[in-house]
Amino acid sequence: MALLYGSNLDPAARPMGNVGFNHSRVRVTSFVYTGTPTDADDLVFGIFKTNDRIKDIRLSVIDGSASAGAVNIGVWTAETSNNGLSITVVDADRFASAQSINADIAYPGSSVFEEAGTLTIADRGKKLHEQAGVTTDPGGNYAIVGEVSTTADAAVTLLVEIEYVAGD
Repeated sequence: MALLYGSNLDPAARPMGNVGFNHSRVRVTSFVYTGTPTDADDLVFGIFKTNDRIKDIRLSVIDGSASAGAVNIGVWTAETSNNGLSITVVDADRFASAQSINADIAYPGSSVFEEAGTLTIADRGKKLHEQAGVTTDPGGNYAIVGEVSTTADAAVTLLVEIEYVAGD
């Protein structure tokens, strides 16, 4: 019988370096927004270290009779200073592309982690910089951002929950 190891253990059955699912705490951050987002808006769902491991992104929507509205969900660099937050796109639709926000999606919502088709189940739990397609860890912070791709024509309430293992 052969022993086969997944991404959480090395061939000597030791936890992989840095952070993994062994002896780690799974965390959830929640983003709630009520309003009428336009295609000039970017919704910052959360700020994470580049070595945090994103397990899932779930989207719930309460539709206020909107017949239009969509977001791309991707990864952006995030830098903070005395002037506030500055974000720069890495991959604007890495997780979801033109995800509809104009129809009810009941809690606990729908997973949008693989919606864009660029990530698969094998990418869940990888370091965020790897999920973003960056081969070496640049350090610092990334933001997971909802870039509004289609203006909502009525108010919506969004709940985005991101489940992750922190890289600290």
